[in-house]
Amino acid sequence: MKTVSIDELNKGDLIAVKWFDASELRAKLNQHEKPEVAVYEWGIYLGVRGPKRQHLLLGKEHIEGWDEWGAARIPVALIEEIILLVPSSYQRTFPNLVLKKIKNRKTLSRVRVRI
Repeated sequence: MKTVSIDELNKGDLIAVKWFDASELRAKLNQHEKPEVAVYEWGIYLGVRGPKRQHLLLGKEHIEGWDEWGAARIPVALIEEIILLVPSSYQRTFPNLVLKKIKNRKTLSRVRVRI
């Protein structure tokens, strides 16, 4: 395991991402001095996309029958650290399937990927 930049990642790598999410808290003003909430997520790196703001796409599950991925979409600007856990993890686990280019379609809940 090692800390890497987005440029060092390949589709299919298993990664852990530390990023700072938005949060809501009702408290006295002085308790709002440190609003950052660290989130640690891991999954399969699917790429970086976004027409206005770049988001790292982190695959959580693949539904073969629908050819869809469930994915976390993490704003790149909020990422603190990326740890490469297993290079080419997806390809090692599913050697007969190849991650193809993510299609730029608008969807509310899932990122579509042809495999």
